[in-house]
Amino acid sequence: MTRDWVDLREELLEVILSNLCAKDRLTFGLVCRSWNYVATSSVYGHSPCLMFYHRGKRLWKFVRYKDFSYMDFPQLYNAEIRCAKYRWLLMSRDDWSLFFFDPFKEQRIRELPKVKYPYTTICFFNEPTSSNCIIVGISNMVNAKELTMAFDLDGHDNGPTCDVYNDCLFPSRLRHKIKQHVYRTVLKKENYMEQWVLLKDLGDRAFFVSHAASFAVTAFSESMANKIYFNKFHGDSGVYYCLKTQKYHSFNGDFSSNKSYGLKELDFATWTIPTISWRMITKD
Repeated sequence: MTRDWVDLREELLEVILSNLCAKDRLTFGLVCRSWNYVATSSVYGHSPCLMFYHRGKRLWKFVRYKDFSYMDFPQLYNAEIRCAKYRWLLMSRDDWSLFFFDPFKEQRIRELPKVKYPYTTICFFNEPTSSNCIIVGISNMVNAKELTMAFDLDGHDNGPTCDVYNDCLFPSRLRHKIKQHVYRTVLKKENYMEQWVLLKDLGDRAFFVSHAASFAVTAFSESMANKIYFNKFHGDSGVYYCLKTQKYHSFNGDFSSNKSYGLKELDFATWTIPTISWRMITKD
């Protein structure tokens, strides 16, 4: 390799990296030391991807824009993603057992104490490797009541199980706004709990929405900004909603509509952000 390639400016390497497909990004850092530095420090290596189990191939599929790859996780056999944060997945099985799994390092934390009820919703706060990690669950299947529970990784209760009162979940003003703009609503709170206003532009932000994880990021490129990315598909292509065009679009460009009718939604899929050292295994 000539010195010309080695000495390319970081800004130019960033542009090259941003236009590569996922497979080429993974080999980008192998060219030389300066290219590897850009690859490991670039925000493009942390671009969110949608993860779900592909029953036909019996592999886990990762979708990132137009690219996709498969990985095999025997540790996740018959397990369901309940919550995703900090790159970790909180998984559950039919026997109500819970465990944490990092798909990018294939690392699993010990089995957690079994819960007493089949909680409808489960989430966690702080990284599972932290002693401050707390798991919270909500169930509506206990004596026709909605209950909450909380415990740490050792199973110690953090207060008694308590009732959840439906009237407290959504203030009437917020419910009214949601009914006005069903399916694709971005609201911003103004004047602290006094008024909710509809946002028509996200600026340089992008939203990623799924049942197990939803979050916002600063867009890595202009083409990514001002969009909401869902766990929806048109055929085999992912779908996003553009606030500028006010339409749904597929990643491969063969679909555009102001309605989501006919789109396939994967309830069991989740958005997650890979670690920079992650290496995908591509399978046909």
